[in-house]
Amino acid sequence: MERRPAIIHAVVRSLTTRWSFQKWDDTLWIVGAVAVILVSILLAPAEAGYGTHEKLFLPPCFFRLLTHLKCPLCGLSTSFCHIARGELLAALRANVLGPIVSVFVMAQIPFRASRLLGHPVPMPHWWHGYWPLRALIALLLVSWPINLYVQFALR
Repeated sequence: MERRPAIIHAVVRSLTTRWSFQKWDDTLWIVGAVAVILVSILLAPAEAGYGTHEKLFLPPCFFRLLTHLKCPLCGLSTSFCHIARGELLAALRANVLGPIVSVFVMAQIPFRASRLLGHPVPMPHWWHGYWPLRALIALLLVSWPINLYVQFALR
């Protein structure tokens, strides 16, 4: 019984010393991307064009409850579910950003796997740093008015 904590400590120590932060990061990205894809395949998209995440026992969008308007992320899970079924127009109606983000999520699997296997894909110099975060914020700001227009134009 006394050896068990020492064995667990040795395993954790060997994993943390052999694996860099980048390998843990890549592994978590792959697991997360596969989980998102599997959930998108298994869940049926909500008829309203938003709220699919509530089937996973997550709370409804607080912004939408207060304002009756879509937040920048409203409809993203529904859009992913439509993408998983090949329904591009329905995905765009749910959230314009959905197809772009779903391609980004799916692209993470081969990109991160190649880095784990020791054959990293060369990335342009501008990709490093905060550029992806800035691009995501810009896409959110551009797509939000489009989503609001779609919300009111398709009533």
